[in-house]
Amino acid sequence: MLGTIRVRLTTALERIGAIFKIQEISKIIARYVCRLIGARTYRHEIRSILGGYDNAQRDILDLKEDLDNSVRKNKLFRAIHLLAKSGFSSSSEVVAVSNQYGVDGDDVYLLYNALSKDDLAEISAFVLSERGYSDAEILDILKQTSYLARRLIHRKLGFILTHDPMFESVEDLVGQLNLSVLRVIREYEVHCTTVEHMTARVAKSLKNQAVNLAEKHGREKRQMVGRVRALRSHRKVYHLDVATGDIKPVLVFADRRLRQYRDGNVLMAVRDAETKSWQVVHHKRLYESQEEAQGALALYTKGERSKREMYLNPAPQTIDDFQLNVLSIDVMDDRENTRPFADSCPSEERVFCIEDSRREQDIMDNINPRSRGFVELIFDSAVDELFDAWCEEQGYNTATFDLAKMGRVACNYLGITKNQLRVDLADTPASLWNEPQFNLITDHISGNNSGN
Repeated sequence: MLGTIRVRLTTALERIGAIFKIQEISKIIARYVCRLIGARTYRHEIRSILGGYDNAQRDILDLKEDLDNSVRKNKLFRAIHLLAKSGFSSSSEVVAVSNQYGVDGDDVYLLYNALSKDDLAEISAFVLSERGYSDAEILDILKQTSYLARRLIHRKLGFILTHDPMFESVEDLVGQLNLSVLRVIREYEVHCTTVEHMTARVAKSLKNQAVNLAEKHGREKRQMVGRVRALRSHRKVYHLDVATGDIKPVLVFADRRLRQYRDGNVLMAVRDAETKSWQVVHHKRLYESQEEAQGALALYTKGERSKREMYLNPAPQTIDDFQLNVLSIDVMDDRENTRPFADSCPSEERVFCIEDSRREQDIMDNINPRSRGFVELIFDSAVDELFDAWCEEQGYNTATFDLAKMGRVACNYLGITKNQLRVDLADTPASLWNEPQFNLITDHISGNNSGN
């Protein structure tokens, strides 16, 4: 944080000829530093005082952001708290307290004198921790909650990686979430909070921050759209390879990321219905039925071309009703009304992300009702208040769960055995699982479904 608080305030207010407001604004900063007001109140009062002076507003709001990201805010709080408890008597005491906490004495003097007697009485009644968290303790909290952060990104924030060029990798989003974690730690470390309680608080803040990021990146993309009746995420059609004369069943998806316009033609990424491998084909060579594809092949061998009035529609849904305020996360290229194919699919990583959410829905549609709660709990990263409360009663910390432990605890919570879960998963279509997963599911399944 560059410059002392007094210097930054003086510089910002002198530019607009409002240096007389320094005491009023110092009081707002002091009350914010000492946790007497929150961030929303801070922003509201600064904008009220500096209405019409956008640059000065921005400077004072930037000062708040710098304090939030620094240990300096808590050091100032501790210094003012100590002075409030002992009773300010001389400037030499301010110097001694400032040196004790490693902050600028001029800033402590400015903020302390800006507070009213009632504010100082309230501050002196606070019970603060003796020290802040060490770097090792902070790194340990980040390590314990890293799995949750990555799970939230995979389940809730994957579309940001696809549609926001400012985030180039998962690590960029992890860094964004870790910044919110550090702010939470700095906010609450002044209180007598154990590492265990802080870890639980951080876990809740991560989930809230994930929701905030999703809303922030989706706000400009909301629009009125048609509500559709939910069907399968794909449809089975037939591809005609005119070079070899082969006709094969393939799976097509409505996702625009699987399309590219090239030289006036539409190329689509489709999935072989049998081998599940991806390939890029010409949209004109996709047909509703095998008979239609055979008819087109017969015309092609004669040197003729089929004159279809309408090409195949890859969307597997039909319009059912209408609904407002649906979040659209589809962003297209301004020039061609599409997205470059290289940035979409079917790279193995991106195909997995698209397919994973669809596989979840297919599992939900096919699984035995007794295990449906388990699938919902495992796949959904939203906070389940009942499950969290149960885990807390049992002495579990959900922020530190890996997927294996999450599965074991979820079985205990829902009162189902692992063998019952295996049986129910084995009844789902085999196409949803790869071979190792399917072998794991069916392993040890026998006529006895009551074992663990």
